[in-house]
Amino acid sequence: MKATLLLSVLFTYSLCLNAQWQPTGISTNTIEGVYDVVSHNGQLFASVNTAGFIKSTDNGASWAPVGQTGFVTNANSRRVTHLRSTGTALYAVTFYANNASSMIYKSIDNGQTFVADVVGIPANSGEIVDVDYFYSHNNYLVAVVNSGNYIKHVDDASWQKNTNARTEFSEHFAFYGGEFYAWGSYHLNVSTNNGQSWTASADANLPSYFLANNLVIDSNSGRIYVSGRSLFNYIHKLYYSDNEGASWTEINISSHLGNNWIGLGQTIQELFVNGNYIQFALDNNSNPSAPDIFVSTDGGASFSTDISGLPTNSSGTTTAVKFVLHNNNLFMALNFIDIYRKPFSTLSNSNVNLNRDVVVYPNPSKGVFNFKSAIPIEQIQVFNVQGKLIQSVGKGSQIENIKIDESGIYFVKVTNANIHSTIKKVVRN
Repeated sequence: MKATLLLSVLFTYSLCLNAQWQPTGISTNTIEGVYDVVSHNGQLFASVNTAGFIKSTDNGASWAPVGQTGFVTNANSRRVTHLRSTGTALYAVTFYANNASSMIYKSIDNGQTFVADVVGIPANSGEIVDVDYFYSHNNYLVAVVNSGNYIKHVDDASWQKNTNARTEFSEHFAFYGGEFYAWGSYHLNVSTNNGQSWTASADANLPSYFLANNLVIDSNSGRIYVSGRSLFNYIHKLYYSDNEGASWTEINISSHLGNNWIGLGQTIQELFVNGNYIQFALDNNSNPSAPDIFVSTDGGASFSTDISGLPTNSSGTTTAVKFVLHNNNLFMALNFIDIYRKPFSTLSNSNVNLNRDVVVYPNPSKGVFNFKSAIPIEQIQVFNVQGKLIQSVGKGSQIENIKIDESGIYFVKVTNANIHSTIKKVVRN
């Protein structure tokens, strides 16, 4: 029985590693431009240049116009530049070619009808108002425009401008649990009250004056990833942090970086993380060629090219603009040609369930923290907010609790008997 199960696991894992990208056929136009794709309430929604605002109800096997009311999209007047799902609502951001400004629309009926949701966003009066980045998490949204960023709950009547000096002009946001993260003033900043106030991280081991261009958090473990470069160095870097930016560890991608098609150093254009699975797309290194896509299934210890099934594009340099996990398939939207998919297995994701399985209580605590896990816990390491290891318990024996003497915020790394680990944030009152 165990041998049969093991063979099944290895077979499925092999399929994941060797899966070929398959086109989903969003359009009959072979150089179709793609703007965005999102998973919402069991359906895929996409915005493309020729076919417009489209959706798929069969996992990308076919696409059809959404047929919405509330705004009209076509290639010559408006296009949907951003799509986001809050679960309860589908949001679409349109770009107006006539007056070069953007509008934000909200739908609560899976895209059938939309209403404008722009109260609080600055109007286009003398300057171009364009939504450059758009984020959603747990019914909260962040819109980044040229005058700053604005935050609202899906049920709020108005957007509120972020006036924090460190993050008011942040472009890159990420979320985990009930916390907001923003890259601002060359540092990671954390908010525990939905963007009302922010605290800067220490960012040890990170190059000074770090300019981020991707900020991503693994929804399973809370590990934070950032890519970018120093203000004084053009070499692109990728880092991760398990303690909310107190310290960072570099993932070596240098051997995969060359120059892009105009001779500048390549950068990560899009980044996707799910446990030990890391996928990234670089800006293209030549024209025409297949996009530069790389994948790791061992948490970044090694990467390999992942372009099987992807065509070259003679009309422009291609790169990924979005990765979306939907119905156990990974979808990749290229800026030209099509949206592609491949089977996605979480078998490479060694810690995918551990974060949910480990329970710590009480938290906050006056000193003693209890731990409960389906698999025995063999080691607990406690780090302070500066990333310094202050306590290590166990290694070889089951642990059920620890004691922390001094008040403060700590990060606890929990390792079980299967050598899988997760990070828990605890507060000692």
